[in-house]
Amino acid sequence: MARRTTWIAAIALALWLALLPPARAQAPNWRSFKRDTDGLPNSAPTSLTLSPRGNLWITHEDGEKITQFDGYRFQTLPAPRGRTSRIHESRSGQLWALDAAGLQFHDGEGWQSHPVDEIAAEMQNKPTRVYRPIPLLPAERQSVLVLLSDRLIKYDALQRETTLIRTSAEAGIGAFSELVPAPDDGIWITGESGAAKVPQALRQLEAPIEWKTFPLDPELRLRGLRTGADDGRGGLLVLADNALESGRALLRLRNGEWTVEPVPVDAVRYAWESSDGRLWALDVNTLRHWARPGGEARAMDDLGIRPGNLSDVAVDPAGAFWISTPAGLWRYAPPPWRPPVDAPETSEAISAIHESESGRLCFLGQTELLSLWNGKWERLQMPENTRTPRGIGTFADGTLFYADDLGAVSFDPESKSFQRHVPPAGSLVRYLGTHGGVVYFSRSSGEGTNQSLVEFDGTRWRDSTLGSPTNNIGGWTTLFAAANEEVWIGGTAGAALHQAGGWTNFLIAEGSIPAGPRVFAQLAPGSVWAGTADRLMTWDGRYWVDSVPDAGAVNEIAVGADGSPWISTEAGLLQRFEQNWIALSVDEGVPGGVLSFYEDRAGRQWIGHRRGLAMYHVDGDTDPPQTIISETPPSKQISADQVFTISFTGRDRWNSAPEGRLLFSYRIDGAAWSTFAPATRITLAGRA
Repeated sequence: MARRTTWIAAIALALWLALLPPARAQAPNWRSFKRDTDGLPNSAPTSLTLSPRGNLWITHEDGEKITQFDGYRFQTLPAPRGRTSRIHESRSGQLWALDAAGLQFHDGEGWQSHPVDEIAAEMQNKPTRVYRPIPLLPAERQSVLVLLSDRLIKYDALQRETTLIRTSAEAGIGAFSELVPAPDDGIWITGESGAAKVPQALRQLEAPIEWKTFPLDPELRLRGLRTGADDGRGGLLVLADNALESGRALLRLRNGEWTVEPVPVDAVRYAWESSDGRLWALDVNTLRHWARPGGEARAMDDLGIRPGNLSDVAVDPAGAFWISTPAGLWRYAPPPWRPPVDAPETSEAISAIHESESGRLCFLGQTELLSLWNGKWERLQMPENTRTPRGIGTFADGTLFYADDLGAVSFDPESKSFQRHVPPAGSLVRYLGTHGGVVYFSRSSGEGTNQSLVEFDGTRWRDSTLGSPTNNIGGWTTLFAAANEEVWIGGTAGAALHQAGGWTNFLIAEGSIPAGPRVFAQLAPGSVWAGTADRLMTWDGRYWVDSVPDAGAVNEIAVGADGSPWISTEAGLLQRFEQNWIALSVDEGVPGGVLSFYEDRAGRQWIGHRRGLAMYHVDGDTDPPQTIISETPPSKQISADQVFTISFTGRDRWNSAPEGRLLFSYRIDGAAWSTFAPATRITLAGRA
C-alpha cells in the first residue's frame, strides 16, 4: 500500500471573531480568572505586579508559591523564603523580591538570598514598610534599583554590592516615596514635595544624568506624593495628601506643570487612569470610576465582588489594569473602539464624517459639528434653524457644507460662520447624496407628492441634468454615483438606475430587487452594494441578489483603505475579512445604532453612532490567539486510504475574545489555507 509522510505538525490555525457574538457571561471589557476553575492556583492572590515582558506575577496567601500568567496559561514557581510582598521581573526574565534582610534573586536556577544593610535598616526603622513595601525596579541584567526613603541605590547581584545613585536631599523633592517606570526607559520618582524624571535611567543610570525636578507649589497645600502611575501620554498621575483636609487629591504632571483634580472618593488607596480616559480609585472596600474631572464616582457593583475583598491593583502602561480578590483576578481593558480622549464630550448622534482636501475632519451631529484639525478639536454650534442634518461634504470650490431637510448650509470652521442656502420658494426637499462637489435633493411641491431631482453646487439651485426617474420606486431615500458614471436612486419600493442617458427601474413588486435600498456603495467596478432596512444586497451588472440577508437595518456602506466593506447597522458594525463577516458590537466598544464609518488619510478609523463618536485604537488588542492541537493521528505516516481526525482549541490572550467567538483556518504541508470556520474538529484522508 502506498504511504507518504503528511506533516500533521505543520497544521497552523489562525483565529478571528465570528459573525454573531454569543450572549455575554461577563461585563463588557472585564475578564475574570477564578481560582482552580480557570487555572489560577487555589490560594487567594495577595499582590500583583506587571513586568516589562508582559507577564503578570502573583503572590498568594499560603506563601508557598508564586504564579506567572502570560495571558494564555498560569505557571507556578516556589515562593522565595520569608514574607514576600511583590515579585519584580526584569526584561531578561530574572526575578527580584524583598525580604526583611534585603533581597531575594532568582536567575532561573532558584532563589538566592542577598542581604542588603540599607534595606534591612529601613525595614526595621519604618514599620509602614509592611504594607507599603520598598519600591524595586529591575534594571539591566543582574541589577535592580531600590528606592529607600532617603536615597536611590542600585544593587548588583553578581558583585553583591550597592551603588549610591542620589540622595533625597540632593534631589530636593523631600523623602522619596515611589518609583514608576516611564515608556521612554526613564523613571519617575515621587517624593514628599514633588517629583523627578530621570531619562533613560534603566540603561545609563551610572553615567552622569540630569534629573528634571518638578517641585509642588506650596500654595497647593499638598504633600506626600504616592501611588504614582504613568498616564500613557507622557505625564504622571499621583495621589497626594491634602494638608488642610483629611482627603486626598489627584495630581497630574504634564509638560512640566502640575494640575489638581478632585478625587470624589473617601479613604482612597490607589488612583489611576485607563487609556479610555476613565479615572479609577480603590478605597478600603470598593472600586469606583468617573469619566471626567469633577464627575461623580460610580461604584463597580456589577462584577459580583463583595465589599472589602479588593486586595491589590496593577496598572498596565498600555491602559489596562488588574485587581485581585480572594476569589481570583479581574482584568479591565478599554475596548479598541472608544471615544478619543481629547475630543469634546458629546452624546449627539454623529450621522456623517467627512475629510476636507486640507485634512480637516468634520463630524456631523444634530445641533453641533465637531472638527479635528492639526491635532486640535473644536466644537461648532449649528444655526438654530437646522433641521435633521443628514450629509456633509465639500463643494467644488473647497467650501464645506452640510445638508438638511431645509436645503444646504455652507460653513467655515476657521471663522465659525454658517450660511443657509434655501431652495426655490414652494419646494420641499430631502437630502439624497453628493457627487463631484454637488449636493442632490428630491423635490416635491407643498401640494403634491411628485418627486423630481434637483441639485445645488454651492451657488445655484437647478433641475438635475440627469432628469428624474418615475415615481413608482416609492419615496426616494438616497442617491449614489458609481465610478462608471452610473447613478442609482434608492426608494421605498425599489431602485432606479441612470445609464446611457435614461432611467431603468427595479421594483420590489416585480421581483427585480429584494428590498428598497437606503444606501449604496461601490467596492469594485461593476459591483454595487446596497443596504436596506433588513439586509445587504449586491448588484452584479444584471441582477440584485441578497448578500447578507440577516444584516439588519443598514445605515451606511463604506469602503476601507484596503477596499474592504464596512457596514454600519443598527446592531453595530460589520467588517468583511476574507470570506467571513466580523460582527463588532459592545464587546469591542461598538454600540448599537452605528450611522457612519470613515477611514481618514492617516489610517485612523472612526464611527459615528446614535450616542456619539468612537475611534479605533490599534493598540487595543495586539496579541494573537494561540492554538492547541489536542487530538492527532497516532503516527505521521498516513496511508492513502486512511481517515484520521484532528481536534484543536484556541485561546485569545487575556481571554480578550471569548472561545465561542474564534474562527479557525488550517493547512497541511504547503497547501492553501482553508476558509475560516468555527469548527474545532476536522476529518481528513491520507493522500497517495
